[in-house]
Amino acid sequence: MKFRIYSAIAIACLLITGCQSNPLAQLSSNSGNANAQNETEQQDNNTHPQRAGKLPPPQIYDLQVNNRQVWAHLTQIAFAEDSIIVDLSITNGSRNAIQLNYRDGMILYDDVNKNHLDRGNDYLLAVPPKNPNILIQPGTTLQGQFVFIGRISPQANYLGLMTNSISANTRDYPRLEFKNMLIER
Repeated sequence: MKFRIYSAIAIACLLITGCQSNPLAQLSSNSGNANAQNETEQQDNNTHPQRAGKLPPPQIYDLQVNNRQVWAHLTQIAFAEDSIIVDLSITNGSRNAIQLNYRDGMILYDDVNKNHLDRGNDYLLAVPPKNPNILIQPGTTLQGQFVFIGRISPQANYLGLMTNSISANTRDYPRLEFKNMLIER
């Protein structure tokens, strides 16, 4: 009688162990987990498209805007994880010094959820400590890379750049604006 009980326990243990170590059972179990994980990731990407967005490549432009005796030339926009870098040169052909970032008004903006000002998200300028107002003396050209804070929205299709967005367009605070710059992805 003891032999039958021990035999029954041993067979039961083998059956239980065999089912747990069955490669076919594990394969179907793992593929179910992989499918569930893929479905979760896909739902996550659909619910949160910003997580799926990768940065666009650098954009090359040859754009110029003029305002009275001030000329701006934009040649490139590059995208980083936490900033957007704009290659820009501005020439002040007037007899007065000008400021382009009066009251922190130099901004980059996109077209996501445009507001009443026809702008979406604003990206503020990382203000250079030695020239916070972006002052340009008469008869000189300021050329450099302007860094705007923030990661580009994955939904953005166009960018714009505006100087002195808060102040009135005057001789000392000219408003220069590049509009509808296409982002090729």
